[in-house]
Amino acid sequence: MLHIENTSLKVRIMPEYGAMVAGIEMDGIHLLQMDESYLGKRNARAGGIPILFPFAGKTEGDCYEMSGRRYQMPLHGFAKDACFAVGFLEKDCCMLFFESSEATKEACYPFDFRFEVVYELDGSSLVTSVRVCNRSKERIPCSLGFHPYFATSKKENLELEFDMREYWDYTNDGAHGFLEKPPVLADPLNHVFWGSAPQKIKLINPTDGYMAALTTDSSFQAATLCTVFPGACCIEPWQGLPNCAATGIGTKWIESGCSQGFCYRIDFSRLP
Repeated sequence: MLHIENTSLKVRIMPEYGAMVAGIEMDGIHLLQMDESYLGKRNARAGGIPILFPFAGKTEGDCYEMSGRRYQMPLHGFAKDACFAVGFLEKDCCMLFFESSEATKEACYPFDFRFEVVYELDGSSLVTSVRVCNRSKERIPCSLGFHPYFATSKKENLELEFDMREYWDYTNDGAHGFLEKPPVLADPLNHVFWGSAPQKIKLINPTDGYMAALTTDSSFQAATLCTVFPGACCIEPWQGLPNCAATGIGTKWIESGCSQGFCYRIDFSRLP
């Protein structure tokens, strides 16, 4: 377990469980829902903020094809289950990384790569920066995301400032639709939205006494809202839609020998 902190936030990070952020505390308020009983079983279900790489969304049949061969790809990718090494650790920031192996190349992602994540505190904000380094001889695809589980006691009191309207409903076999107004977070949602980049999403939680404002860079074109888990509201910035490994919608391509960086931040504030 790693810890970074400043005068506003205290953050816990678990390198051995996909470098997930396992907790954020502000003035005694726990901002993330976390159930450690899922760790090592279903890491993306434990809570916190799992990292979703190389593909944030589900691939059809949990498989995809690349260069004429079929590969397995679990829901939300495999980074969430990887053990990260620590690159550096300072009081208010850290860098963690993991690299491809023969096992990852054979089973699910046939590329040489290095994946780095930096967590940095900026006042009452958590800034997350990722760098994907392509060490292969060919370009590589990715469409990453993040899965924050914001702690929520009463979802009926939540307010959401949200601009996207086109969605696919994964509680209803991926039904496609358009909302005329912001979604109601007291409803059981598992919707993937599309169309706004960069994203600016604000969650106002008067019951638990905080507001979280999520801002991404322009590479994130999708967002998933999931309210089906008790005690949590998930607002997930994704770069692409589900099955983008096949469709290419939202997939980023990194040329051989190159790297790309991506970033998002969550600004927290306390409500009276």
